[in-house]
Amino acid sequence: MEGCPLGLLTASGVAWLVFGMPATMIAAAALVGVVFALLRIVWLIVAAVFLYDITVATGQFEIMKASVAAASADRRLQAVLVAFCSGRLSREPPLGAPVAISAAFLVGLGFQPFEQPCSA
Repeated sequence: MEGCPLGLLTASGVAWLVFGMPATMIAAAALVGVVFALLRIVWLIVAAVFLYDITVATGQFEIMKASVAAASADRRLQAVLVAFCSGRLSREPPLGAPVAISAAFLVGLGFQPFEQPCSA
């Protein structure tokens, strides 16, 4: 067990054993947490796709693509540039917006979602 399930189990145990919180309230609090997290994730994905669609429809994506491609021909530097710029545009980095925006932009630039490792 790791990550979120372990954190949920620990928080539930502390709430029940230390503070005497009823099990129904613990379950309700866990459900609210899950719904809140999923809502933020879905909102972020929808916003990133919407932003991508707007830039493509208005032709601005081609301008951004040409700008990044002109900066360097090295794909690694292009990826770093896109990630840095989208990270600076976000006001709330913990939400993951830079990752979603960078991913959409890099796929639009022609990066494969999963690069095949070099065979030696």
